[in-house]
Amino acid sequence: VIMAACKMGFAQDAQFSQMIWNNIYLNPAQAGTDSLDNRLFGIYRDQWRQVGMPYVAADFSYDRAIHLKNTSKHSLGVGGHFFYNKAGSANLTNMIAELVLSYSLKLNEQKQRISLGISSGYGNRSLDPSKLIFTDIGDGMGGENISKDQMHIFRLTTGIHFSSLLKNKGNFDIGFVVFNPHQPTGTFFNAETKQNARYSAYTKFNFKAGDKWQIQPSFIHNSQAQNHQELMNVLMRYQMNKVGLWFGPGYRWADAFIGYVGAEFSNFRVGFSY
Repeated sequence: VIMAACKMGFAQDAQFSQMIWNNIYLNPAQAGTDSLDNRLFGIYRDQWRQVGMPYVAADFSYDRAIHLKNTSKHSLGVGGHFFYNKAGSANLTNMIAELVLSYSLKLNEQKQRISLGISSGYGNRSLDPSKLIFTDIGDGMGGENISKDQMHIFRLTTGIHFSSLLKNKGNFDIGFVVFNPHQPTGTFFNAETKQNARYSAYTKFNFKAGDKWQIQPSFIHNSQAQNHQELMNVLMRYQMNKVGLWFGPGYRWADAFIGYVGAEFSNFRVGFSY
């Protein structure tokens, strides 16, 4: 059951507590910037099972570097991104498929890198209006006129990313992103509703603390119209034989505390967040 007292327009884009790992969803400019040529990422979220209508979300992405001939300063990154979300008894579903392209310039003997990126693709949102229940029972639809059960939108994201080595102590990243700067329109109702652009800024540090320890604080700020969100994580990594153990707390401002544990071996990392 979805209870609604106002019109359902566009919601904010999906947010994950460990967005800092989700590189090309966080910023398309990060496509192809990993130390390895190929990168595959996946995340699955399950929440609110206690209400009997679990909200599930899944996100997958792939990107790779394309090294240009006769130069070590310039490179391209290409990739793809797919997102799926389903919520509530009315089966409110959101699907996104995007292609990603980036360009990187390496500076100061490859100690710094500045990257520009863009992603674009298709978004679809759908629901089953017959399963909606409104607080104003009047005509059974709360006075609302739901004229269609799905909408289609063209998505666009652009960003800039900068990374730098910190001598022999680690590295840091900083970036800025604009999601949907064209402010697409669409709604389940007769009147079109505009989706406001979302702005995101972030930074992440990696510090080496001895031979076995690594500390990674990160901060992300999102704003969309009058809404804003701040997310902070402080993760630590301990090297135990051939396995790197990740753990640490996070906090989404005025919302929730977050815990994370993970393991890393070879070029593979798996983690759990609550």
